[in-house]
Amino acid sequence: MRNSTNVCGGQFEKAMEKSGYGQDGIYRSLRPPLLLPTDPNLSMVSFLFRNSSSYSDKPALIDADSGHTLTFSQFKSTVAKLSHAFLHQLGAIATTVNPAYTVSEIAKQVNDCNPKVIVTVPELWDKNSGSASDLLPVAEIKSSDTAALLYSSGTTGASKGVMLSHGNFVAAALMVTTDQKLAGEMHNVYLCVLPLFHVLGLASIMFAQLQRGNAIVSMGKFGDGFEGCGEA
Repeated sequence: MRNSTNVCGGQFEKAMEKSGYGQDGIYRSLRPPLLLPTDPNLSMVSFLFRNSSSYSDKPALIDADSGHTLTFSQFKSTVAKLSHAFLHQLGAIATTVNPAYTVSEIAKQVNDCNPKVIVTVPELWDKNSGSASDLLPVAEIKSSDTAALLYSSGTTGASKGVMLSHGNFVAAALMVTTDQKLAGEMHNVYLCVLPLFHVLGLASIMFAQLQRGNAIVSMGKFGDGFEGCGEA
């Protein structure tokens, strides 16, 4: 009985080790270590488009409501125009807002982060007001610089701003797409059903999949009418 117990115990330990559970009681990933870029001046934008020239005509963004599509080449051109003003010239930090917020909730966030420019859509114009200021001199961007100020859902009180660096977005994108890289997958189509004002939708879906060369189908809101998205 004792020998049988020892054998079973040994098999159990081996099985646990194969699952990543070590004898020291710590779980470790069975995937290879994630190698992050070492360039201290790597920004989200340059990382996003580092390989896009090899698939410039592939779809990047697809609007589920209108069917309008931007290729990676068109997307890069559009991003360049905005990032030149907001990031490179203003050295700006982006923050997102839940479109379902009330006027008072938006006002609370605006007062907290003190934005210089507000970008919105016609449907939400009545909730917002703001004006653009003159462009400032070009600012250098480092991986450690804050890229976005995202606000929590406020489950423990009022929503709070969380600073995420360019390096945070890059690391999250590489982590989320590790299995795709190991499998050699590219140019998949992802339906983004998560809100882009939230870090999960913005970093794990939008940014992570676009940097991998995948297409994102975006929806104004979750509902019917998104059939026929097609393949990349």
